[in-house]
Amino acid sequence: ATSRSSARPASAVPVSTTIATASDTSVARSYEFARAARAAITISNRGDVETQVEHVNDVRRRLEDVAAGLQDG
Repeated sequence: ATSRSSARPASAVPVSTTIATASDTSVARSYEFARAARAAITISNRGDVETQVEHVNDVRRRLEDVAAGLQDG
């Protein structure tokens, strides 16, 4: 007697599963976007952005001075 396996091949994913997976992915991306937006707003409200801009500009000025010194020397 032969036995028939009821298992589907790996490529035979039901359409409803594919739709659920796409929906789950979309929801996960939406949550990630919301988290990133909240983090950006929090940083902005704390003034950290301005502090970082000042730091970056200071470092840039120092590097420009070093580069000018290397070109002249």
